[in-house]
Amino acid sequence: MKPEDFELFSTLVKQRSGLVLTKDKAYLLESRLTPVARKYSLKTLEDLAQ
Repeated sequence: MKPEDFELFSTLVKQRSGLVLTKDKAYLLESRLTPVARKYSLKTLEDLAQ
């Protein structure tokens, strides 16, 4: 996951839930968002971020 994508997703998580995700937790975002991207036929998390 690109750093800018991590920043976008972690900011959204913080705004919606109050959870603060540090960079060492990027794998958690990636593992949970990859199935979402696939569901919508997106090839990458970058595509999901857009």
